Amino acid sequence: MVWLYLTLGGVVLVVAGWYLWARRVAARAAAGAKKRVHDLVTEDVAHLGAELETLIGAKADPHYTQARRAYESAEAALARSQEIETVAEAVAEGNYEVARVRARRDGRRLPEERVPCLFDPRHGPSSSDVLWTEPGGRRRTVPACAEDAEQISTGAEPSIRKVEYDGLQVPYWKADTQAYGQAYFAGHQDALTMFATTSRARSL
Repeated sequence: MVWLYLTLGGVVLVVAGWYLWARRVAARAAAGAKKRVHDLVTEDVAHLGAELETLIGAKADPHYTQARRAYESAEAALARSQEIETVAEAVAEGNYEVARVRARRDGRRLPEERVPCLFDPRHGPSSSDVLWTEPGGRRRTVPACAEDAEQISTGAEPSIRKVEYDGLQVPYWKADTQAYGQAYFAGHQDALTMFATTSRARSL
């Protein structure tokens, strides 16, 4: 009987050790995902602030005022570590208003209010949905800004935002950034499918 108890005890220790190891791995993965999402939205907020600095001469434009308010809301939400949707909504609104300021300044038609450019949300609102061949051969219809849509139409690669993931630089949607994708592209199913890796980083 002694050998049986020893065997059972050994099994229990192995199972317990595996369980604790799996929990540590999961905790590290969740922390890594949360940091990546936090870094992305922090960059988004900073980029919106930098864009506003280039439009100082347009302060009288009501769209500039709206963009400034959106930026301040995004900064406040980020500082309070609110859910990513709150920050992303403010950033997307700010980028849209910035695009309207530029269009009015340049005498162009005001842009539609659309989801951001998939290739990099910092590019601002998308101008159209384009058919794009993803590396690996899969063709998708995705939202793109005018510049990236033009690149694709000429056969060139769009300007894709990349992050470090598992020691490699990869397109940001190939990392554990599903929460980020859901925050920006909730209304565009084709874009959401790009964010295949499950992430629980809901708050910042």
